[in-house]
Amino acid sequence: MAARDPRRLLRVVAMAVVGVTLFATGLWILSDDPGAAGGSVVTGQATSDDPVRAGLQRCNDLGSAALDDAGCRAAWAENRRRFFGSSDSRNHPGRTPSPAMPTTQEDR
Repeated sequence: MAARDPRRLLRVVAMAVVGVTLFATGLWILSDDPGAAGGSVVTGQATSDDPVRAGLQRCNDLGSAALDDAGCRAAWAENRRRFFGSSDSRNHPGRTPSPAMPTTQEDR
């Protein structure tokens, strides 16, 4: 009785699982819904109260023309300042500057 061979049954089940997995993956890849992966997608139509964020979105919409746009350069500079922080401690009165690293062996 070849139909009751456990190795053959296991092989058929494994092939079926692989087939269903490939089919589901193909459907997921061809899906028109960009949120099908479970992540959120931010579109250009998102509104923001932050003018820098709105400027960055405008620069993104401009594409490579944004490289020559003065408004985009200002928005990028402000975004860098926000991300990296200001090196001027007067802008952040609550923040104390970190001590300088020792430069000689005796200072260590």
